Amino acid sequence: MKKTIGLMRVSTNKQKDGMEVQKRSMLDLAKRNDFKITDFISEENVSGGRINREAINNLKVSIKNNEVERLVVNSVSRMGRTLVENVMLIDLCEKNNVVINTCEENINTENSGGMMQLKIYTIFAQEELAKIRRRIKRTIKLKKGNGLKYNGSIAYGLFEKNGVLHADEFEMKIVRNMKNLKSRGWSNYKIAKKMNENEIPTKTNSEKGWVGETIKRTLDFHYNSKEEVKFINA
Repeated sequence: MKKTIGLMRVSTNKQKDGMEVQKRSMLDLAKRNDFKITDFISEENVSGGRINREAINNLKVSIKNNEVERLVVNSVSRMGRTLVENVMLIDLCEKNNVVINTCEENINTENSGGMMQLKIYTIFAQEELAKIRRRIKRTIKLKKGNGLKYNGSIAYGLFEKNGVLHADEFEMKIVRNMKNLKSRGWSNYKIAKKMNENEIPTKTNSEKGWVGETIKRTLDFHYNSKEEVKFINA
């Protein structure tokens, strides 16, 4: 029996909770579309910033051996670490008749035009990430003790390594969603409620979750910061 595999990917050890969010999204998608995910695999950081590639390499072998029927990912941006990796995995699936489903973009390559839609989204996702990296490199930089903190903790969207702040890819995506909702007229309270409904953890994993003031501080920081942050392509 062929497998339906859920592929999860996190870029930093700070994103462990994000992996659970990805898994829930995939299970919800499978339930809505009447299929079952038989296996979950993850590509994540291991010690020293190295990436555990064994899982993704095993996935590719399984696809080549015609053992995989469907691949489910949370979003196009989670398929690979670069545009080249994304395209190679998509091509591998296409050549071996593996269906690809994405949760965020609601792409199903079983549908007419689905594969073309996936490839277009892949290019756009990579361009968006490149813009974010350029903007972060241009605008944010932390030197040890230089103050890009509030309430004694690192601002949401960033993490510290060796005295330098780095962009957290998963959290920065959440920040972009916050900004989008704010631009549509949502209040800080309404945004906080939406975050809690989607079970997005706060920076400190607070039991009470997001509140309006936390949303305000997060957005104020990312709108107003003039410092420069080094972006690590995790």
